[in-house]
Amino acid sequence: MTRQLAELINEQGSMLLHLTSLKPLNPGNAANQWESAALQSFDRGESEYSAFIEENGRTYSRYMAPLRVKQACMACHKKQGYQVGDIRGGLSVVFPADPFLAPLRAEKRNLAAAHLAVWLLLSGVSIFFLMRLREQMLLLQQAKEQQEELVGLRTAELQEQMQERAQAEAQLRQLVNSSGGAIYGVDLAGDCTFCNPVALRLLGYQDAGEVLGRNMHGLVHAACQDMNRQPSGVCRLNAYRDGMATHADEE
Repeated sequence: MTRQLAELINEQGSMLLHLTSLKPLNPGNAANQWESAALQSFDRGESEYSAFIEENGRTYSRYMAPLRVKQACMACHKKQGYQVGDIRGGLSVVFPADPFLAPLRAEKRNLAAAHLAVWLLLSGVSIFFLMRLREQMLLLQQAKEQQEELVGLRTAELQEQMQERAQAEAQLRQLVNSSGGAIYGVDLAGDCTFCNPVALRLLGYQDAGEVLGRNMHGLVHAACQDMNRQPSGVCRLNAYRDGMATHADEE
């Protein structure tokens, strides 16, 4: 019955069934190389054997299942030493796999294309943000360099101004100290800020430290010619606060 069913299916042309054995009674049932490997796997305990093979540019699916000896088979196969339950061969099935594999291949291609598109998108976004980050870092670096340059220029200007001021103060101090007239200076509160040697001598002091920081009105201008104490508010020494010049001979 199995042989007749195989012959009927083979006539259809789309699928090939082959009854085979390592010890065939019919030479036409001899196993090929693939079928021999499948039968040997059954002897090792495998329950089935399958694979995809390529022939003439087409893909075929091969499948083989073992055929076990039944009591009805003993009439022909008992002389080969088989017992009921032994594996006497197998049923090999071959059919084109392209109609079944084509949708899987198309799905695989679509999946690969989708993965590629996502990867390209993520790569593009990453590159864009990296470029923007690089631009921001370059702008920050340029701003930092410009700021450092400005700080350097401003520092140089301040140092130059400080040097010029120190030179001017030194020249002024030298001029005041070398003058033949008595010269002293006060701040807005009337306290002495500098006093040249002639002024110290005329005021009766030996060292500038005795005068610096003291109120000059109370120190040298407390009274008029009549020896009456002169209030600080009407002292001619306060004329400098209004940016005015003053001169007096009667004190």
